[in-house]
Amino acid sequence: MRIYLGKEDLDGAGRIADSLSRDYLNRKDVEIALYDYTSALMRKGRDARRFINLIMNRFPGSETAAELCYDLGNDNFKRNNFVYALEYYAKYLKSPFTRNQGNAYYRKIVSLYNLKRYDDLIGIAVKGNFPPMSEAQWKEIVLLQARSYYRLKRFDDVFMTLDIHNLPEYSKEDILMYIRCALHVGDYRSAMEANDFLEKDKPIYSESLYIIGEFLRENGNREEAELFFFENNQ
Repeated sequence: MRIYLGKEDLDGAGRIADSLSRDYLNRKDVEIALYDYTSALMRKGRDARRFINLIMNRFPGSETAAELCYDLGNDNFKRNNFVYALEYYAKYLKSPFTRNQGNAYYRKIVSLYNLKRYDDLIGIAVKGNFPPMSEAQWKEIVLLQARSYYRLKRFDDVFMTLDIHNLPEYSKEDILMYIRCALHVGDYRSAMEANDFLEKDKPIYSESLYIIGEFLRENGNREEAELFFFENNQ
């Protein structure tokens, strides 16, 4: 099997896979060979459903079946099929195998966000108890949690979730979201500090200046508000 796969000869590997699935399913580690062939089919965009079903049904509690669920989650994730990605990541995360837990959990949360299941995402994020992940993944989960709060108009929670020290790493749109929420809770100073990060982006900086100016005007600081409106028109 490995020789054929090394040569990318899927037809030759397929003959071996057929033989294994017909006569040798009780042999030790046969599911690993079938998994290797199934993975090669998936990488080439070939129909792998027969062997996927075989591995899932014949070896349901194996590490191989768990890894196949993870691979199927990734395949659907890349295709933006987030419903199916979520289903396969959930199956993987229920298994006792931990090698890819962090990545599966992270992509599960990203899938929830893309499906607009904001309450579910927040519930998971608030509960915590995540498997080990990279620092970048941790930070993005926090950002997705904040965006979910924002979509639900929970502006106080957005402000409490985001750390102003991480704003330089965020997109301009996310910084503007932070500014809106800082003003919502009345933290004018934090909004002003965040506003500085937008200065190089003229359109969104102008929008930020206008928002801050409106906040000042509505709170009776007309003279200071006029300064923001004036700067916005320069």
